[in-house]
Amino acid sequence: MNVNNNCSTGSSALYQANNAVKYGQVECALALGFERMKPGSLGTNFPDRPSPTLLINQRSRDLEEVLGENHGPNAPRMFDNGAQEYFSKYGGGVEHLAKIGTDVIRNLLCPNILPLGSLEESQTFFAEPLLTIPRWVER
Repeated sequence: MNVNNNCSTGSSALYQANNAVKYGQVECALALGFERMKPGSLGTNFPDRPSPTLLINQRSRDLEEVLGENHGPNAPRMFDNGAQEYFSKYGGGVEHLAKIGTDVIRNLLCPNILPLGSLEESQTFFAEPLLTIPRWVER
């Protein structure tokens, strides 16, 4: 299935892959999301009003005053700033995101295919590679 939901395309793909496994259409699913964007800088489709991203952009700049300057493309930078704010408020870190990714892969996308070893084995198998992926932003 092909969808284009602006920034939620990956979430839509994950939802559809999970349902395909859950309801027996497939044993294992691969979920991918991407955005088809116009060339050039991001613009607005509504020139008669302020951009809806102004508020989140301002919040991101405010966070950088507290958390430290963040270098990288704007969208990944905003997500990183939000994650850092969450981690500073509630604890956790990138390792926790890798474990969540492991659980998504193991339990939602491929529960019938992947070996059902111990939780520690699956964390090692999935989480460690996720932690070695180069980051797009650097604080």
